[in-house]
Amino acid sequence: QGAPPAQLLCECELVTRADLESALGALEAPDLDDLRRDLRLGMGPCQAAFCGYRAAGLALRRLGAPADGGLTPFLQERWRGLRPLGWGHTLRQMEFGRRVALELLGLDEPSETS
Repeated sequence: QGAPPAQLLCECELVTRADLESALGALEAPDLDDLRRDLRLGMGPCQAAFCGYRAAGLALRRLGAPADGGLTPFLQERWRGLRPLGWGHTLRQMEFGRRVALELLGLDEPSETS
């Protein structure tokens, strides 16, 4: 039997849990933007709709505190990049993801300047 397959945290950019843990250990005070730059986390088509939460949860468990940059500003920046692309079914999907983050997870509403 071989080694178990690597657990993917970001399916779009093929970032594994091992990649993320290695980056968390290598950075002095990591935030989610550092992880985005180093690993391309949240840069794929879903714009962190799934991996942002996974990475924040793993960082919380690994570091004992949330990544300094926080999930809210990270996701707001991802939403800002998606906003001009929303139309029809895509817009409904984007709004559903945004409402989940705001209402179920309690993230802050993005400001107009975000």
